[in-house]
This record gives sequence, C-alpha cells and structure tokens, in this order.
Amino acid sequence: GSEVHIEVLGESPRSVGNEIEVEFGVSSSD
Repeated sequence: GSEVHIEVLGESPRSVGNEIEVEFGVSSSD
C-alpha cells in the first residue's frame, strides 16, 4: 500500500507559511 505523511512545522497547525515538510512513503504491505 501507499502512505502519505504531511507534517506542517510551525507555531500552530493553522499557521501556513513557516515551514512545510511533505514526505511521500510507499510501503510494500498495506
């Protein structure tokens, strides 16, 4: 299966613009 992890680094999750880290991971087993 495939897994998508999105993490927003900032003072608050609602705040957008500071740092956004997006990781795309694919696992063989779902």
